[in-house]
Amino acid sequence: MTTPRREYPTSEFAVLFPEMAPEDYQQLVASIREQGLLDPIAVWRGEVIDGRHRQRACLAVGVVPLYIHLDSEADPVEYILAKNLA
Repeated sequence: MTTPRREYPTSEFAVLFPEMAPEDYQQLVASIREQGLLDPIAVWRGEVIDGRHRQRACLAVGVVPLYIHLDSEADPVEYILAKNLA
């Protein structure tokens, strides 16, 4: 299920992957400004576990972020690894 919302806090699990390089983040901002958000941000138990950079970029350019809410029983680490390493 996807829902719009202003902002969710970042989960400790989200930092399994490092911050984007500044130039990569600027490219993400430009992409979201031009095309909108193409990949919803994953939220688990009220915190962003995947998409913290997308959330920040959306808010920076005035795009309403879309979120997908994972079941509270889901394994956040398994989700993050599958999403980012696949």
